[in-house]
Amino acid sequence: MCSSDLNCMRRSVSLFPERGESEMLLHMRLSRRGGAAGAGYVLPGKKERGLFIDCGGFDGCSAIKFLMSEPQFDCVTFEPNPVFWKYYDELPTQLIPKAVWTHDGEIEFTVDPIDGDGSSIINGKRIDFRQEIANEHCPVVRVPCVNLSAYVRQAAASYGFIVLKLDVEGAEYDILDQMIAEGTLDLVD
Repeated sequence: MCSSDLNCMRRSVSLFPERGESEMLLHMRLSRRGGAAGAGYVLPGKKERGLFIDCGGFDGCSAIKFLMSEPQFDCVTFEPNPVFWKYYDELPTQLIPKAVWTHDGEIEFTVDPIDGDGSSIINGKRIDFRQEIANEHCPVVRVPCVNLSAYVRQAAASYGFIVLKLDVEGAEYDILDQMIAEGTLDLVD
């Protein structure tokens, strides 16, 4: 077992202590999906299965927690911050290293240089909530972005159930407005 497997298992056991290490490891091995995927959407034709879409995946704990209670779901995680990609090497989710937004393409992404957790595509949002560093001192990079509304519409054609976690540092409002206007929020269970 590699160290990332062990770290993932330890995080999982801390979330679900009643399952124990051996059951958690078995579950991780049986439910593990493919590794990191950087290009395109990979949506297998599994209408009888559900899909958990984790937007703003951070270190993968939301995906782990969800999949422990709903192992019949496939999982994709959108996380544009490369600081967190290392956590996905052994997780049972497909990492899509992109931001979610209202269009496909590229967008500016302000990076929290302290710990990465306040990074955002929203101009003017306070990046470091502890106020140790001003926004103008935070690096800005261009990252690929995905139209989440279009992604959900495409996924709904392949999956019977869709669960969405949307924690994208202030971008939720524009994304949800678009999903409501396009009727794709109705496709989320």
